[in-house]
Amino acid sequence: MVNHVRSVVKSMGERLPPSSAASFGRKAKIPEALNEAMQSMLEMIRELTKKIRGYDLMIKATAADKYPETEQLRQVGGVGPLTALAYVLTLEEPERFAKSRMVGPYLGLVPRLDQSGQIDKQLRITKHGDGYLRRLLVGSANYILEPFGPDWIAALHFECEN
Repeated sequence: MVNHVRSVVKSMGERLPPSSAASFGRKAKIPEALNEAMQSMLEMIRELTKKIRGYDLMIKATAADKYPETEQLRQVGGVGPLTALAYVLTLEEPERFAKSRMVGPYLGLVPRLDQSGQIDKQLRITKHGDGYLRRLLVGSANYILEPFGPDWIAALHFECEN
């Protein structure tokens, strides 16, 4: 919806200033010619933003009340209540894994192998297991490794480049 409003405004030769999707419904300054036509769309964006915030709070409360083990997972930067809750609910009983190293293959986060004779190729990850949790974990890893991550990662990147 945000992209639709932006494209309609752009088709009229105007541009909207950058803003997050959460604040777009409040901050968007629509040109007068489009104001009446876009008001219902902006109201829907505001309502959806409120509902999303409500669901986020419900997920956070559920994680804190029913699954206190998620708090330990959330100590890692980039891991929020949704990722922690999905991890705990997908693994169910961690005791069923003999070693913690078995969780990666269970989620499909290990490379597929192509072994033939003396050739031992590593291919893409196997993608077995829960795809949604895998997507959340990869997103968290990207958050940690990219510009939002801790300072020690930035220092490590600097040392590797120089």
